[in-house]
Amino acid sequence: MRLAKFSVWISLVSAVALWAQQDPYQTHYRFNRAHFNPAFTGDVPMPALTLLYHNQWTFFRGPDNETAPRTLFFNAEFPFKKAIKGLGVNLIQDQQGFEKTIYASIVGSYRRSLSVGDLSIGVQIGGIQKALNGVWRAPDPGDPHLQGLNGQDFAVDAGIGLLFEKAPWFVGVSALHLTSPSFQWGSATYDYQPHLYLYGGYDYRWSDVVMLKPRLLIKTDLARTQWDLGLHADIGTQFWGGLNLRSGDAVSLMGGMKVRPDLWAGYSYDATLTRLIAGGGSHEIMLKYFFRIKLKSKEKTQHIIWTPRFL
Repeated sequence: MRLAKFSVWISLVSAVALWAQQDPYQTHYRFNRAHFNPAFTGDVPMPALTLLYHNQWTFFRGPDNETAPRTLFFNAEFPFKKAIKGLGVNLIQDQQGFEKTIYASIVGSYRRSLSVGDLSIGVQIGGIQKALNGVWRAPDPGDPHLQGLNGQDFAVDAGIGLLFEKAPWFVGVSALHLTSPSFQWGSATYDYQPHLYLYGGYDYRWSDVVMLKPRLLIKTDLARTQWDLGLHADIGTQFWGGLNLRSGDAVSLMGGMKVRPDLWAGYSYDATLTRLIAGGGSHEIMLKYFFRIKLKSKEKTQHIIWTPRFL
């Protein structure tokens, strides 16, 4: 098959695959950990909803008005106080050019307290639907190889994760896309490779007001590797801010606050460091809502006490 000219969009998609593997970006990964490691499910003080919207390279447009990546993350999780640490649901909608991907999964985690710390194991089970609706340019519009390239396909997806916590530090490792989901549209195929994530952090009390929280997130598909290095700071119990550096992509400035005790809001701006800077920077908005409920035990009713550990 000889295509004369797909569009400049192919270059953009190639750049995304080169630096981000096949999973979409998120800058507020600190607040959305269950998406890349199911062992974090339930690490919240009470039932919570998390919503992220990531707008990549804001001003980029392809020749057929294709947009740069737009990603919506949603997570709902419910914590437990026993061996089962938490259960939840993850949803992602990712649109990049004429390719649209929807991820949906159920996640759960189990925790065991050891003499040296807490060990959690998590499982993720779900599926991925990938759709293609492109404008194909070829010398012969009737080329049979182009027939059926637009369409959608579905595949089962699964992942596992481990997390070890011993205040004031933690480290987690996870493996996603273990089923190597595969998609086909006519003569075209798209295959996912298993992804490995390593995520760790340390909480350092700088002063009575400031808590420093360095974070490192490494992700790889065993062919290419990318890392995020962040230095975040909680200021009192109301505000937070920080810097993040993503290898091969951008440096980010982020900040947020507790609008109310049960509603957190955050914003980040990614300043692009590559040739895609012409597309402008990237914006991300984060909202996190907690259902303030009372947990009951056999002895007495316990009231939730907010703690910076869960930030």
